[in-house]
Amino acid sequence: MEKLNSAEIGKLWAIYMGNSMATCILSYFLQHVEDQDVKKLLENALNLSKEFQSTIKDTFIKENIPIPNGFTKMMLILLLQDYLKMSSMYII
Repeated sequence: MEKLNSAEIGKLWAIYMGNSMATCILSYFLQHVEDQDVKKLLENALNLSKEFQSTIKDTFIKENIPIPNGFTKMMLILLLQDYLKMSSMYII
């Protein structure tokens, strides 16, 4: 198997980060969802995000590439707070 090139590594990195954020968001939604049909969809999406992250992490380990830190729940809470502060400045 050939080594990954920079474009491939960059794309995998972006996918890893996107799924890292999705994992946090979906976990939050699952804590608040009431509709059981929607809950099943969210659980499936969460499992897929975790699976994608795991597969990419395994690839990075095999290729000796540093694993991204990814998003944490706290990071997303802080980003949301900043967003809400900024958006409230524009409310008339």
